[in-house]
Amino acid sequence: MREVLLVFLGGGFGSILRYGVSILGNRISSPGTHFPFATLVVNLLGCFVLGCLTALFSKGAMSNDWRLLLCVGLCGGFTTFSTFSVEGITLLRNGQVGMFATYILLSLCLGLLLAYFGWRLCL
Repeated sequence: MREVLLVFLGGGFGSILRYGVSILGNRISSPGTHFPFATLVVNLLGCFVLGCLTALFSKGAMSNDWRLLLCVGLCGGFTTFSTFSVEGITLLRNGQVGMFATYILLSLCLGLLLAYFGWRLCL
């Protein structure tokens, strides 16, 4: 139960951070431009943070409780794109280039396709 609570707390805080970045991004971006600046910042920042945290965990510099709170909870609530990116890098580091390419292509292409179908379905 402790593990679930750690993920819950980290996820809640990550979601609040994402909301804050979205508000700030909307204030900064030029009116009339529909570029998703806040989402881009969240995804890129999440990738960097999760990359750092994953390295720390692999070195033994972080306990599993901290991993659950920060990697799974905080970064998961902030963005799932960070997890996608780190999993892709892990495939490359393990020499699984074909699996990496398949994962990236399926995730991007099917993700965009399903987002479109969901949008069309709910119009």
